[in-house]
Amino acid sequence: MKQETDECARAVHNILRSHMAIQDDLFRPTWRKIIRIPGVYRPVPYGEKRDELRALAEQLHEIRTRIKGMKPEGDDEDGRFLISLRAYCTSLSESILALSDVCERLAAKSNGEDYPRSSYEKEIETFRALETKSMEIGKSLNELRRKERNTSTGNASPQG
Repeated sequence: MKQETDECARAVHNILRSHMAIQDDLFRPTWRKIIRIPGVYRPVPYGEKRDELRALAEQLHEIRTRIKGMKPEGDDEDGRFLISLRAYCTSLSESILALSDVCERLAAKSNGEDYPRSSYEKEIETFRALETKSMEIGKSLNELRRKERNTSTGNASPQG
């Protein structure tokens, strides 16, 4: 794998890790969230999480632009990987922005605005569907990476 391709893949992986950490902060149950004792309970900073998510989506946009500038072609493994990585960036970005929208609505609710539970559930369902789509693309991307590694080390298994 070319160095620039590897750099893009690592950058996307770091963005994914940050995204997962934000999801943990938002959704992981903790005693502080369950038992809201004044002075102990700290509300989730939804506005901050929204901003962090939007920054991640912007980083993905920059990576997509970088990949597009590399002009990948599907006739070699590196090109196929880049094309899939770009699709993954698009899908992950859609998922991140959907979660960002939920955070925005939750931040507004924290400030007294209305956010019906039915709307929340619908938006979370949309987010989860987008997340599932990006996970599927991620699985195929991992498979391409695995094949590339096996080919470069000479461990390619025979096709039958």
